[in-house]
Order: sequence, then C-alpha cells, then structure tokens
Amino acid sequence: MRFSKKSVEIIVGEKWVEWFNEENGTSFTVADSSGEAPDLVYAEGARRLRIEITVAYYDDADAKLRWTNACGVPDAPQKWSGINFDVNLVKNINERVAQKCLNRYGQGCVLVLYLNPRGTTLDEFSDLVCGVSLPNVVPFDGVYITGHFPIIETHKEEYYVWPLKPLIAKGDGKV
Repeated sequence: MRFSKKSVEIIVGEKWVEWFNEENGTSFTVADSSGEAPDLVYAEGARRLRIEITVAYYDDADAKLRWTNACGVPDAPQKWSGINFDVNLVKNINERVAQKCLNRYGQGCVLVLYLNPRGTTLDEFSDLVCGVSLPNVVPFDGVYITGHFPIIETHKEEYYVWPLKPLIAKGDGKV
C-alpha cells in the first residue's frame, strides 16, 4: 500500500477520534471537509471537531526513509541510523508543535502529533514525554501526542495517547 500525506492524516485522525470517542462517550464521525486547514473535520450532531495532524520523526533522515518508502519512491533509502535518537525525537516534537502553534485554526481545533518510533518503546517514551513542552501561546483547544510503539517481546505495536492539553468536551454544541 502506498501512502500520501492525506491518507496518513486520515489514518491518524480516525485512530485518534476512535480513542477520543471511547474516552469521552462521544460519537464523532468524519464530516465533509473543504480541504482547507485544518486537515480533518468530524461531527457529532451540530458539534464540530476540527483536527490538525502532524508527524514527528527522529531526524530528517528518518523522515526521508519513512516517506520515500511509504510512497514507493524508487531508490528510497533502506537503512537509517542516528545518534541520540530519543533526544532528537523530543526535539523534533517540540519544533513541530511550536511551528503548528504559529498558525490559527479557530475554535474547536485539536493538534494531534503522531509518532511511530521504531526504536523507542512505550515505556521509554513515557519517560521522555516530560521533555515535551508547549509554547506560551497555544491556539489549539487540545494538544495530543499519539502513536504506535513497538512491543519488543511480541513484535507488535501498542497505540497510546498523551494529552498535553486535554480538550474539554462541552454540551453546548461546541467541543
């Protein structure tokens, strides 16, 4: 299966909304989106949940390896190696969040930052997440880190979500 930026946004958004619905007893489903920012729009009756998606990597070489292979680019790199990769992952997360916070997406928008760190387990990242910081001005109603983390013993992955700035679900038609 070949991926595009939009297909990744949809996959990440669907998984996060599934988690959000379970956590909050809501039933948001995909809504018509005009293709403008933010990336995805979900609805539950009159309520709208707008989601901006971004992905973090260990470094630029990791991002290139992942994207070129996912998109089926000929001669894509087949190996990656890095140094201080956990430190660089946290640095990349902070940079991506700060960059997204420069934009204004309006009320009811959530930032979901996705990770799929092949060399960092859930337990390891749970220790690293304390190094993630939000800028002084965060225009999003919610900010979450989410991702699939390797389970070494079973060679499977585990999905997890860290609310950095939890979204407050309201009963007034707004999220």
